[in-house]
Amino acid sequence: VPRVAATRLFFELNSGGCVGWGEAPILLSVTAEDHITAMVKTREACELLRELPEMKLGHVLQEIGGILPGHRFASVRVGVEMAMIDAAAKSVGVPMWKLFGGASNTITTNITIRF
Repeated sequence: VPRVAATRLFFELNSGGCVGWGEAPILLSVTAEDHITAMVKTREACELLRELPEMKLGHVLQEIGGILPGHRFASVRVGVEMAMIDAAAKSVGVPMWKLFGGASNTITTNITIRF
């Protein structure tokens, strides 16, 4: 079995006192981003979030999708989006699993989610 190095980026978003958390696995053989590209795009996303005026979550997600488009930046985008949605859910006092209409607070997933 070949040995590979994976990186995980952790995102902490503080929005009006509500802290949201996200995570992005970076493994070039699986994801489209390498470590350096992921860090650069993460910085760009953070700068964009600081500059955006207050707007609805859906519009912010569209803005993030604009600088992190398609499969090429999907891992970074999902980490940023996860932190944003987590903060939004906390701001209204609802757990994320319930926000998405889930009947359970557990889910099984893998390193990536493919479309």
